[in-house]
Amino acid sequence: GAFAGIGATGPTGPVGPAVPSVSALFWNSGSEHTSHNVTQYIGWGEIFNSTHEDNGAIIAPFNGTIGTLYVKLGKNVALGQNVSVNVCVDGNTVGPALIITSGNNGSIAINQAVNAGELIAICVTGTIGTRIIASVDFTIAVV
Repeated sequence: GAFAGIGATGPTGPVGPAVPSVSALFWNSGSEHTSHNVTQYIGWGEIFNSTHEDNGAIIAPFNGTIGTLYVKLGKNVALGQNVSVNVCVDGNTVGPALIITSGNNGSIAINQAVNAGELIAICVTGTIGTRIIASVDFTIAVV
């Protein structure tokens, strides 16, 4: 038949790449709050009243992908107040903005490739008068 003369199974090939690991990168505005209707950057424990991304940025530790942006506002936000939250990579806004109103929380898909050494920042525009907690999930690229 068609399978006549088939020999023994060959040697096992090399092990394939590991499953990508996922980690989270966190920002927390601490006791500070957005007090000006300009773009500000969330750092570790404060909001930077500055238009310079590197004041609140972290350095990407590996090549990878920013998946989703997660944001929660603190309590006591007046009705009708909102902020626009974006992810910035090396000074450029990537992905869509997440608009959060009156103390809610939310998430939005970003899906942005990032190279090791690039700056990642969370930028906020609006006047909200409360803490902002943000994180992104980050999938490390397997090489």
